[in-house]
Amino acid sequence: MSALNFIKNIEIKGVILRFWLALLFSMIASVTAFIWITRDSRGYADSDIFSDYLLSNMELQRIMMVTILGFLGAINWKVLVESQLTQRRNSVICLGILLLSLGGYYYYLTRADIYDSHVIFRFIGIALFLHLTISYIPFLFKSNLPAFWEYNRRLFSHFFTSAFFTLVIFLGISLALLALEYLFGMDNNRGKIYGQLIILLAGIFHPIYFLSEFPRNIDQLQPSRLKKSFRIFVVYILIPISILYLIILYAYGIKIGLEMSLPKGWVSKLVLSFCIIGILSYLLNYMFPLQSKSKLSSHFKKYFFPFLLIPIALLFVAIYVRISDYGITEPRYIVSLLGAWLLFISVYIIISKTDNIKVIPLTLSAIVLISLFGPLNMFKVSLQNQFAILKNTLTENGLLIDGKLVKANDLNQGIQNQIVHKIKYLYHEDELSLLTAYSSDSVDLTFLKNQNKIRKFSLVRETCRALGVKESFNSTKRKNNYTYLNTNIKEALDVSEFNHFGFFNQHQDKSKKYELSHIDGSLKFRLQYPPTIDQEIDLTTFINNLLESEGRVKTTEEMSYIFKEDSITFKIIFTSLGLENNDNFQKINNYAGYILIK
Repeated sequence: MSALNFIKNIEIKGVILRFWLALLFSMIASVTAFIWITRDSRGYADSDIFSDYLLSNMELQRIMMVTILGFLGAINWKVLVESQLTQRRNSVICLGILLLSLGGYYYYLTRADIYDSHVIFRFIGIALFLHLTISYIPFLFKSNLPAFWEYNRRLFSHFFTSAFFTLVIFLGISLALLALEYLFGMDNNRGKIYGQLIILLAGIFHPIYFLSEFPRNIDQLQPSRLKKSFRIFVVYILIPISILYLIILYAYGIKIGLEMSLPKGWVSKLVLSFCIIGILSYLLNYMFPLQSKSKLSSHFKKYFFPFLLIPIALLFVAIYVRISDYGITEPRYIVSLLGAWLLFISVYIIISKTDNIKVIPLTLSAIVLISLFGPLNMFKVSLQNQFAILKNTLTENGLLIDGKLVKANDLNQGIQNQIVHKIKYLYHEDELSLLTAYSSDSVDLTFLKNQNKIRKFSLVRETCRALGVKESFNSTKRKNNYTYLNTNIKEALDVSEFNHFGFFNQHQDKSKKYELSHIDGSLKFRLQYPPTIDQEIDLTTFINNLLESEGRVKTTEEMSYIFKEDSITFKIIFTSLGLENNDNFQKINNYAGYILIK
């Protein structure tokens, strides 16, 4: 098939008319990601084209997050309109709800730190929820299981077919660019051209090709005779892999039984990986026994969920061990909830006579909503559990008496490490102020009341110092390691007092106004500011102070260095600083930031 015929078969006009909103969101996300990757990795422009661009990197990332969810939401909206909503008024109402929800989500992102774990968990969770709803929303009030299976099989097949074509095109163009680079010296923009290429293909070509094959008349679909290649993939690749995983897990269960030992923490990852592959195999294999006489296919469908019970038991034991030792955290909450969901699905399939596979995505999407927004969501439960463990530890070791804190004296170092670890957890959750209720004359923590307004890692040090505890580190862990420091800038910089504002990083070309460059083999920088200033700046003390303070995310104040030369004031603000710490020296690997001059 020629390239022209291939493009014609995509039916671009039809897919645009049908999924115009989804493609619009996908286009915006791609362009935004293109601009983001075109900039320097620290957020600065590679050329004058973007040097005065209005949007910051954080704003670009917010737009990407909103438009990715908008793309999934728009597909849901279109499928809902085609399968459930017959009146135009209802379609417009649903579209309005979608757009208002996206606007509200963008507003939420402007008020939150997009690198915060809560924001990241919610974004991933909402994206997963929207993926799941696409799989069942046409059958929300219908019970046509054959059509439901055929619809999802086509989605799966078309998605990976379009992903395969996207990868082939990317590799083909990349090899051509690589040849131009090595034969003719073409600039590849430090390798970014390949990232830009995959963004355009994944954000524009892949959605167009996938959506062009999106099923129509969904409720009338019937399972068709499957291609031999697809049958081989499921029956002779996916199912054997699932069986292999199952054998390994059963062998490990026997080992635990014989040795009377508890499972290791990573067994939960193995069980969940097996469950993902196994359930995918089960779903794709669901209709095969009706179309073929394969015993492997029919036996797998019949016995998969009964054999899944033992791995689920291993998962519960593994997560129980971790929670009993270290308490509940967001990842452990998720694993626990997934274990409960797997047990429910297994029991349902075993005892059900209909084996309604629609229950799988329906219940999983409900689990996602419960974990993110329910009254017992992962953030609330984890915080309450970790804080309760901290209070119990303080009480058991005589540091919390009658609701008041007492300063530690000759406390076991292991206990001190536990206390510091929980204090750090409260800090990262923006909940250090919970400790103010237990403040006393000997342990005054009233300075934590303003924690939510001024978030500094120094508050952890001050809290630990007030309690008289200190975390010990194994010195061997600090040898030959890499430290990456960065600045969490939530608000706009005040540059009103300065006459010149600029950027610097290790890749930046020379500027006509200034040049700030690192002196190799040292912790010194050279600042050239014509016509009179050519200054060597020794940052050894400054960097050592940064390393002595705990935490890799620093405030703007902590990452700022100010000095004067010839009545000119310079303020250097590092947004990132990469250091290689060896036994006898420190080496700066990368750096970036702002420079203010007046």
